[in-house]
Amino acid sequence: MELDRIRAWQLFIETSRLGSLALAAEALSFPLPKASRLISSLEDELGFQLLDRTKKPAVLTAEGQALVLDAQGLISQWGILREKADALRKRNFDL
Repeated sequence: MELDRIRAWQLFIETSRLGSLALAAEALSFPLPKASRLISSLEDELGFQLLDRTKKPAVLTAEGQALVLDAQGLISQWGILREKADALRKRNFDL
């Protein structure tokens, strides 16, 4: 999976947790325009909106709400994979 997709899913999860794309972008140290582009690109790929931007702050759409738990699982697995890769890079084969 492309790293930008992982970052987009991280932003999506943080947006759901914090209730704002701006707060999520800040929490993950992304400039807001870049964060918005990442989410928009993900929405384009999925073929539906994750965030209802007509509301301020933006809120999750029904589709977005349906994907939150799966997205959290994806990011959790990504973290586990990165930890294992780090251990292997350090030649720690005692996983």
